[in-house]
Amino acid sequence: MYVSLPYKIVEMNTKSERIEFRITELDKELFSRAQELSGFSSLAAFITQTMKETSDQIIADNQRVLASSRDQELFFKTLFEQDLEPNEALVSAAKRYRKLNR
Repeated sequence: MYVSLPYKIVEMNTKSERIEFRITELDKELFSRAQELSGFSSLAAFITQTMKETSDQIIADNQRVLASSRDQELFFKTLFEQDLEPNEALVSAAKRYRKLNR
């Protein structure tokens, strides 16, 4: 079975994987309360959806940081690794600046 979303096609797989972990009684009460308030039919559905959303956000944030790092590296590489001479307008502006700030 396939579900068409606005931006991609997602194949609906049967659930075959399992995650088991222990939590405190207070955490379970908190999760159960949030599940009830959010309208999920089960605690498993609530936790799965919440984990998916959080995971997507973490991955998206990480990709933005990586892209930002690549952009910074490219910018500074372009700026500092090229042996360019200043053009005439820049030389003239520097002379005017020095003259005005004596």
